[in-house]
Amino acid sequence: MLVRLPADREPTGPATGLTTGGAHDEESAGLRDAALAYVRRGWPVFPLHGIRDGRCTCGDPGCRDAGKHPRERGGFHTARASEGHVIVWWAKYPGSNIGLPTGRTSGLAAIDMDPRNGGDETLRQFEERFAPLPSTVEATTGGGGRHIFFTCPHGGLPSRTLGPGLELKGDGSYVVLAPSMHRSGRRYAWAPGRSPDDIEPAPLPGWIIERVQATGRVAPGPGPKRPAEFWRALVAEGAAEGERNVRLAQLVGHLLRCGVDPWAVLELARAWNEARCHPPLEDSEVVKVVNSIAGRELQRRKEATRRGRR
Repeated sequence: MLVRLPADREPTGPATGLTTGGAHDEESAGLRDAALAYVRRGWPVFPLHGIRDGRCTCGDPGCRDAGKHPRERGGFHTARASEGHVIVWWAKYPGSNIGLPTGRTSGLAAIDMDPRNGGDETLRQFEERFAPLPSTVEATTGGGGRHIFFTCPHGGLPSRTLGPGLELKGDGSYVVLAPSMHRSGRRYAWAPGRSPDDIEPAPLPGWIIERVQATGRVAPGPGPKRPAEFWRALVAEGAAEGERNVRLAQLVGHLLRCGVDPWAVLELARAWNEARCHPPLEDSEVVKVVNSIAGRELQRRKEATRRGRR
């Protein structure tokens, strides 16, 4: 999860993706070529599981993040703007969808608008209250939503839910890029005249930055020391909708502060989410929370070590 490949090291390992002739080979080549075009633009990418015959290539028939979760164990932390990495990855995992980390890693932020959850109405209300979004790079998602891309402020910006069906993808998150395949059978696609070949990403509007900064971090840290009874109750009782992210962040932060290995924390968080959250969060959300808090915790440890050496 937190392991980064050195820039001069190519991923290695046996080819494990499915290889077939005809249309599947053409599809895989198209995805690889698109990934190569992105890295030539300077965008770091990484491989996601693809969709084959309507199912996720991870092999789980009930996968809730079909076509959206990373192939490599390092997740979006492995992203590279390297043609060599793309060639090796898409040979190893043919047919992979394409992921782009958002925030300071790529210099890009994205508004993820999901009309199925009221995102179109939320965005309309924001634009009426503040200002219409500027013309910028935009894609339509396979689920019928929109990904609206902007340049990220220097120093990054946290991911944040802006309202029902509307999320800002910043630090600690990622988006799926065209022409990746959605489980619906539709492809992610650039909106007419809004591809990165047609238009440059606009700066993120100030009113969005102010709203994100005013509402604070997406995932709070562990907070003050709490009694053992608090943690026992948290583990046993879980969390209902509306408090799942906060409770998950508390649990993850506590485990990391206790020195538990980040990979173990991720697996424990997944198990707790499935068994104790009602309903469970999407697995990608659990991974995002763990990545975000683990990154801050590792940075805290490094700073503490440096201070101790003075």
